Amino acid sequence: MNTKFFSIFFLFLALSSMAQEDLITRVVLPANPKKPTEFLESLKQAGYPPTFHVVSNRGACNPAKGSFSVFGNVGQDLSFGVFVEPSSSGVLELQNEYNTRLMVEVIAKDKKTGLKNFWELIGDGESSAWHYRGNSLDVLADIQDINIKPTNEPVFGERLRCSGCHTGGDMVMKERFPYNDWQTDTPLSQGPWRASRWVNKVFGEAESAHHLNTVVEQSLRDYVSVLRQRSPETSKQWSRSVLAPLEMNLVSDSVPFRQRREQNSAIAIPAAFFVDPLLSGEQPPVEVPFSVYQRALRSLGSSFAPEESAGLLETQHAFLVPVRSRFDEIRIETLLDQDLWSSEVLSDLLAYDFETAMYSPKRLALLAEFPEHWESAEDLRADLLSNSAIPHEVWENLMSPGRDRDYHRQRALDFLEERRKESRNLQSVKGWIRLAAQRRLEIQASQTSQNPRGQILEGGLGPDGFRRIFPSYSKL
Repeated sequence: MNTKFFSIFFLFLALSSMAQEDLITRVVLPANPKKPTEFLESLKQAGYPPTFHVVSNRGACNPAKGSFSVFGNVGQDLSFGVFVEPSSSGVLELQNEYNTRLMVEVIAKDKKTGLKNFWELIGDGESSAWHYRGNSLDVLADIQDINIKPTNEPVFGERLRCSGCHTGGDMVMKERFPYNDWQTDTPLSQGPWRASRWVNKVFGEAESAHHLNTVVEQSLRDYVSVLRQRSPETSKQWSRSVLAPLEMNLVSDSVPFRQRREQNSAIAIPAAFFVDPLLSGEQPPVEVPFSVYQRALRSLGSSFAPEESAGLLETQHAFLVPVRSRFDEIRIETLLDQDLWSSEVLSDLLAYDFETAMYSPKRLALLAEFPEHWESAEDLRADLLSNSAIPHEVWENLMSPGRDRDYHRQRALDFLEERRKESRNLQSVKGWIRLAAQRRLEIQASQTSQNPRGQILEGGLGPDGFRRIFPSYSKL
């Protein structure tokens, strides 16, 4: 589908869907709340009490600045974000000041379309106002060239800021279990700060991150089923989820680093860091003796937020790295269900540069050789085989359908087994930490992070961003 068609499609959409039908239009706008606390009260008074979830923006083991985000939901009908910072008097407050530009951000399910509408409460210094920014299809229009158009310049961000984090057009939870920096069954530390009544209420009532994870996954499944009918994307654009994911999730060791140190137990590096689970199947982690991992950190000059909390070698959970997102996984399931991809073709293409489980430039380059549309997985296979620009290794994989899945899976498992054998070797572990640092930089460098008005890591690579997510290393 070309750019001209996209423009005509979205013009038609805008004209035919001028009025939204969601909880913002039905409940919030009539109440006209001007502050986050008023927004939360308007939902409760209308019979839609929200559920809260809390994440520490600067790291769960680093509450020094008192910066938190509260993400709430009303079932799948509405999700929102509000923000907590210390006031001038040193009390943690919801950001109720009108000089806070983004006071509330909302994703609301539209009852007419099944899509998601994006809203913001924006302060102007004197007051605030609600703004409709667009819906899921506006996001898809914004990102149509991501990982399709080869350029170092931003290829999206012209339509709405929201596409910077919500690249797929729906809810996002970046972290998977163990939900690094989120409140789970153990309350987050608020550091040295006193808290207002509203903040105490939110923290006291907050559900575990497990709950939000379940809500997000179900929302994404329902949303992708709507996209099957309504999305104007081409087969090639849907296939980005296989070869060049549109979103990412973060995984890590499942046990807090501090507990590992106290118990002298092994650091568990997620197997998905080494090989794609779609190729290998779900596999147990690679275990590194704590003493080896700690020596590797110290020799590389590892630290987390040293200017805010001295003495931290790692984040709340060790070895935080990106993997393919839930959104992309669900889209891949859809491609398989529709027979646009087969499990054999999937294995053949993921086996190309399989030692780079995430952000493979070689697999990304394959997309340029894809047709825009095809009717079946066999048509895709035949088209790729007839393309002289396809790398010989990929061509050989596609030409040998009898060996596909088991052969590629065994190669991935053999590669993973070699990593297990190296797990006590200090130099190998240092190499993995260096590679993890590179993978984090690759998130920042990818086209999905190039929205000029905001991006998925929210500055999490260093001390100056809104989020503080990863450690840094002085001796890489």
